[in-house]
Amino acid sequence: MKTVIQNYSFSLRKRKGFTLVEILLVVFLVAVASTWAAFSVYQGLDSTALRSGALSVQRAARFAQLLAGQKHQLCKLHINLDEDTYWLEVIPAGKPVYKDKKEEPEQEVGILEIENVYKLKRKLPENVKFYLAQVEEEKVKNGQVAIAFKAVGGAQASLVQLGTDREIVTLVIYPVTGRSELFHEAKIELPRERIDLDKTSLGEKDFI
Repeated sequence: MKTVIQNYSFSLRKRKGFTLVEILLVVFLVAVASTWAAFSVYQGLDSTALRSGALSVQRAARFAQLLAGQKHQLCKLHINLDEDTYWLEVIPAGKPVYKDKKEEPEQEVGILEIENVYKLKRKLPENVKFYLAQVEEEKVKNGQVAIAFKAVGGAQASLVQLGTDREIVTLVIYPVTGRSELFHEAKIELPRERIDLDKTSLGEKDFI
């Protein structure tokens, strides 16, 4: 028994370091863990950029709806699929001409004038791009389209797909109310709203 213990102690004293195989194994495991962590972070950055870009385009659509109603003019949301940019345009309506200055209505007091903050082109975040846009019967994957928001309310039935290489979301714009909604999937069918006059809130929808 004493001889076994002495031999074991001698082998421990003799082995002062790790073998090459053990070192290579540790290096390999560290490299795998680092790669997996970097991949997870990259995916997280892509998802964050997509969410930011999608919400920004949706805010532009909602602002177009508000702007059209406030100015009582046609407002267009332009989307350039080649440049991955978007912006708003207000189409001036014809201003009536009054023969007598007294007939001209007075400017209403207390109404806040809304400025078009999306009149300059805005670009989607890096690694996010437009994949498809459909405005009524017009469907495009490149070039430019415009979604019209009407002064009397409502808009052209539209859908816009945007995303990264791994994920796509769809912005849907409903024709009756002009409201917009985001879906975390690649929808390919235009929306149709069903209005229930017995309900106080409008906008109940279903898809064709």
